[in-house]
Amino acid sequence: MSIWMSQALTLAKSGQYTTSPNPMVGCVIIKENQLISAVAHHCAGSDHAEVIALHQAGDAARGGEMYVTLEPCSHHGRTPPCVEKIIQSGIQRVFIAMKDPNPKVNGEGIRQLKAAEIDVHVGLMAEEAYTLNKPFFHYITHNQPFVTAKWAMSLDGKIATLTGESKWITGDLARQSAHALRATVDAILIGKRTALLDNPRLTVRKVPPNSLYHSVDDIRQPRPIILTTTGDIPLTHQLMQPGQRTLVYTSNKASSQWLQALKARQIETEILKTHHGYFAIQEILQSLGKRQIAHLLVEGGNQVLGQFLEQKSINRVHAYLAPKILGSNGLSPLDTQTSLHLSDCPPLHNRTVSDVGEDILISCETLQTPRDYQEFLTSQRNTSHV
Repeated sequence: MSIWMSQALTLAKSGQYTTSPNPMVGCVIIKENQLISAVAHHCAGSDHAEVIALHQAGDAARGGEMYVTLEPCSHHGRTPPCVEKIIQSGIQRVFIAMKDPNPKVNGEGIRQLKAAEIDVHVGLMAEEAYTLNKPFFHYITHNQPFVTAKWAMSLDGKIATLTGESKWITGDLARQSAHALRATVDAILIGKRTALLDNPRLTVRKVPPNSLYHSVDDIRQPRPIILTTTGDIPLTHQLMQPGQRTLVYTSNKASSQWLQALKARQIETEILKTHHGYFAIQEILQSLGKRQIAHLLVEGGNQVLGQFLEQKSINRVHAYLAPKILGSNGLSPLDTQTSLHLSDCPPLHNRTVSDVGEDILISCETLQTPRDYQEFLTSQRNTSHV
């Protein structure tokens, strides 16, 4: 039976560049151990995977079995409840990888299926299903985005020369990998120094197509975010042009003329208080959560990355390591204001190391799972397995 759930999980992952702020979900319907339909959710606002699979299966779904990677929804959102369609279809058994922690669901879909006398089993490949949508679950349970910090550095741990030169430390394949990472997030955040030195577009440009999208034109581009306590980013900057969807967090040190100019260009700004000259990162994350930013990528520079580290606001790290040596003439990835002792270093979990062309990608997480989600995973293990 796990072979069908495994297929559903593989299908779900094909939506990694298109589904946010919805989770990735895959659904497989079989009958007499024969595949009837197999689909993935495509994007927010479109039909959920269960509904598409039932539509494809038609009358053949009656008496069949459904394998779905996340509990079917039981509430009206942008689309009608999936549970109603499942009950009407005549499906006899439903295998659900894990409950949906969304307070609007959180077991209600399972309850309604059981009330309709459908044989329901929860917990098959729950760990894999959880890992697939970890940023979404963090967002839905904490009301703020999951934060991935990314940097590329030399073998001796430098991200740029002292003058700020950083193009290009890594090779082309590593840059393609970084673009694939960008395609999975809702927003990309940088500081003023990076904005001025690099004048970046912060767009996705190098992602190969898959079954759910054919080109980068099908991918929802992440929203650019800039942190600047003083403002002073030139209006000629690429991210300051009308239509860029840029969000700027600044303080009352920014000039009223500059703020008015951004308003005229429909560039959204939010003025926050600073503490000893720095923003409170949690205030920014709470603000982004209200804007349905589920997954945030922080690309620098080193002062911004240092603030996220000091304020314990990094959930995952993607560090690209290039076979270059800059020596003392370079900047470290994270510039912190206080010296950290070894005992203060956050523990890192789920470490992976992979070759990306001539470079190396090291990925790890500062929390094995979100703090209050350990109990949820335990409850999945205690639910009926098959």
